[in-house]
Amino acid sequence: VRSLEQMMRRAPRDVADAIDERIVVLLLSGGRDRDAVERADAIAARRTNLAVDADASAAATTAPPDLALSPEVWVEVMLAASRVGDHARAADMFRQFEHAVAKLPVSAARDALWHRASIAMLAASGNTEALEPWLVRANTPHMSDAGRSYWRGFAAHAAGDATAARAWFERAQKRARGNAKVAVARALAGL
Repeated sequence: VRSLEQMMRRAPRDVADAIDERIVVLLLSGGRDRDAVERADAIAARRTNLAVDADASAAATTAPPDLALSPEVWVEVMLAASRVGDHARAADMFRQFEHAVAKLPVSAARDALWHRASIAMLAASGNTEALEPWLVRANTPHMSDAGRSYWRGFAAHAAGDATAARAWFERAQKRARGNAKVAVARALAGL
């Protein structure tokens, strides 16, 4: 992270912004959720200040006008905010996400991202009953059984049911691979 921060200082604004977003991704993948949320907030504050500048229109970004990060990273930071217990922040981020993504052209990628963000917010709310229709295999053919189990565990944990959360996370762990397996292991450790 320090090396990337040094690179940012020497880079043009648009390159520095892209590096900063990648730092957020690194923090998230390292399980440093609170640091990732704080860095995303700093990015948002800086980009808001840039928007006031007359030169801000020259700054390139992959984010829709209302988001300080790309939508994919925004959703991951929203989840991180929820995991660290900042549910009000996560809800605010979801509202911003809804507003920004509605302006994007209709596409399968946009719809999949919308679906992921919705599942994440329902799971974070702990409302397992409301989440269930979103996880039915017919509605989520793109999602693995491990993914469905993970989200059920996430919702159970948010609802305060550690026993059910453990059972769902253990089921997910048996089927998960790669980064998903790491996320499930972190979730189990957090119980």
